[in-house]
Amino acid sequence: MSDQEKIHQLCKELIPLMEDVDLQTKEILINHIQDCRTCQQYYNKMNKFSESFSTEHASEEVEIPPLKKLVQFNTGLKTLLIGVRVVILFYLILSSQNFADEISINLTTIHHVEAGIFLFYFPAAIFLTIFTFTFFNKKWSLISVGADVLVIILTPIFLSWLFN
Repeated sequence: MSDQEKIHQLCKELIPLMEDVDLQTKEILINHIQDCRTCQQYYNKMNKFSESFSTEHASEEVEIPPLKKLVQFNTGLKTLLIGVRVVILFYLILSSQNFADEISINLTTIHHVEAGIFLFYFPAAIFLTIFTFTFFNKKWSLISVGADVLVIILTPIFLSWLFN
């Protein structure tokens, strides 16, 4: 192998590292690239490749769409959490009615609903709030706590106002 072929082989290996080599080595590389047509093509190809990964293209922010299945799963969980609360309240109101006298709601029924809320709804609300805090963001946790407090405080008041 002649000296020219050795320089040619070394230049092919050093062209990708052109920015990191010494100044003297860089001058030798540039001189060889000017003389050698094959190395010129290789150097131009490497420049085009490195330009395609330039910082200008990398700095453009690309919006990443959320995964469709994950969004559906989160929506399903939120619906389930709301549904569990509604089902518990519906069950408490229906099971507290005294069907012996009438189907209307009286004061005793309202007290049964109030007791049921503290016995069944309150522990379920605590569990569902912890679940919400674990799997969802802070906004959903605050909404969950606020809705539960309103349900616990206002359901007996609303029922007594509605039926008395």
